[in-house]
Amino acid sequence: MKILEVAWENILVGVITGGFIGIMAYLKNWYANFRIESKFPIAGRYLSKFEDEIDGNTVVVSAPAVLKQKGRKIYGETSLPDDNRKWIIDAEISAGGHIHGVYYAEDPHDKGIGNFFLFINYKKHMEGLWSGFDSINQKITSGRYSFVPALEDLQIKDVTRLELARVIEIADSELGKDYLDEGIKDQISRPNTLFRVAVSKKEGILGFCYSYILTPEELDEQFELADFPKSLKVSSKIAVLKTIAVKSIHQGKGVGSILMDDALELYKQNQIESVICVAWKSKNGVNMGGLMNLYDFNLHQEINNFWKEGSIEEGYSCPVCGNPCHCSALIYTKTL
Repeated sequence: MKILEVAWENILVGVITGGFIGIMAYLKNWYANFRIESKFPIAGRYLSKFEDEIDGNTVVVSAPAVLKQKGRKIYGETSLPDDNRKWIIDAEISAGGHIHGVYYAEDPHDKGIGNFFLFINYKKHMEGLWSGFDSINQKITSGRYSFVPALEDLQIKDVTRLELARVIEIADSELGKDYLDEGIKDQISRPNTLFRVAVSKKEGILGFCYSYILTPEELDEQFELADFPKSLKVSSKIAVLKTIAVKSIHQGKGVGSILMDDALELYKQNQIESVICVAWKSKNGVNMGGLMNLYDFNLHQEINNFWKEGSIEEGYSCPVCGNPCHCSALIYTKTL
């Protein structure tokens, strides 16, 4: 009987000791996770950018991403606006701020898979590399990878006359002095004009999107292109996406993508069937080129010195060339 009592006492002590050790291990792990999440709060919406290969050329692709966090565990998803593909992100963060993980396609039939490494630089900005199997090009490849926090308090709305002065300031800075002038006051009151601004409660107006609606006949008269895509010729209503401009300090934070999403939704609401966009190509690159690739616009034509005569006649100054402007125009189109 005494032997059984001693045995039960030993078992009870073992259970209590084991439970205590388990609780301490759990608390230690919980505290470690708590410290990491407090030091590196990653959860939120981001604009990710990664190097990819398209038609044999290396390009930088942007994609919105949503990340969640539970201690050192990071998980979420990313996708392209005009692509049905979606990628799952599964990663961990170290005490030093290094993130390592894997990504894989949500569709089990899509063989796209790989790993990535990121380092948190400042204010949740993350830079690093990715490497994996490119199921489109059927090969192993790699490139740079980055995440920039998206602005959470952004509102997209119609511009008001009181906001035009700020809009013109942004246009002068990003597109050239007098790209927009006082005549824009008359333009925004016309029923075929769609002029929207991105407004932050903290920062005010960050950017704008200016577009308008034309018939094929009006489009032909205005642009005088020798060869219009057939999709435009059979469309009863066409949206001309004149420009999307974002204040330089807020570029790369997803503001342009949000403005583009809003514009495409408005086009659909107005039964617009096709979109044409004139992008500005200078020696510094293509204005809106990233958005055109991200939203699957098709490059139709390049016109050299597109703004030269207009800049001389109207006296506006290109921020790259001055006056006259020698930049080219890239004509992009898209069917909705």
